[in-house]
Amino acid sequence: MITRRSLLALPATLYAAEPKVVTPAYNTLSDAEEIALGRKFAATLEKDLPILSVSALDNYVNGILTELARKSRRPNIPYIAKVANTVDVNAISLPGGFVFVYRGLLEMVKTESELAAVLSHEVGHIVGRHSANNLMLDFRARQVYEIVKRNLELRNTVIEEIIEKLGGPLVILTRLRYSRELEFESDLLGHYNMLRANWDPAGIVRFFKRLSLSRKDPGDWVDSALATHPDPAERAQRIQAEIDGSRLPSGLTTNTMSFGAMKLGLKLLPAPVRPKAK
Repeated sequence: MITRRSLLALPATLYAAEPKVVTPAYNTLSDAEEIALGRKFAATLEKDLPILSVSALDNYVNGILTELARKSRRPNIPYIAKVANTVDVNAISLPGGFVFVYRGLLEMVKTESELAAVLSHEVGHIVGRHSANNLMLDFRARQVYEIVKRNLELRNTVIEEIIEKLGGPLVILTRLRYSRELEFESDLLGHYNMLRANWDPAGIVRFFKRLSLSRKDPGDWVDSALATHPDPAERAQRIQAEIDGSRLPSGLTTNTMSFGAMKLGLKLLPAPVRPKAK
């Protein structure tokens, strides 16, 4: 139970307006350059992930992502989602609107609002330019920033080669994981995205609570969702406090027949890939 005392113990930013995104001075990418970086990064990532190419599934996931993005604070760039056929419970957002959703996450969510919660969180990262900021700071530290900038919109493989030399996309994303503050900011941005797009933000709370319960008996399928993120119980409490402090509109969507069709369709697909033994 969240009491008044527990609410007061949470950061005051929960009750301010939607987080205001400020791009740091070290990230000078234009939208077009960020999209180009995301496209090149996504191309290298797809080589490391078993991508599912199923039109019905892609259309469903992208439909949710597009609606959330359209209602976000950054609707002027294209958003594209692809599904990776692995058991991991995870989703990854890249610069410029590129999102990868892991099948394990699609298997785990119980309602469409939970799936929308995860996708909305990833939209929050893109709105905040979190991955673009991290990458450009890292490129500056490794003295390849200017090379990257010069080659972003050129049809060559220079940036892909730089990504591989730095360990590959998955290694880079693990090394540059988001801070707790950025994860919480994306949670809040996701909350407001969902409200504007008419999904019930309680789906965020339910998803985090399920992750928190899974932490008691973790396995490969939840490792990726828990290892690099703040405590899901704390995240659930923060969003619940935001919901309790808001006047939610009526008629918010929790579930749809399309979600049920998606879940049934997953059962007809090839078995997902399990992580390699460590």
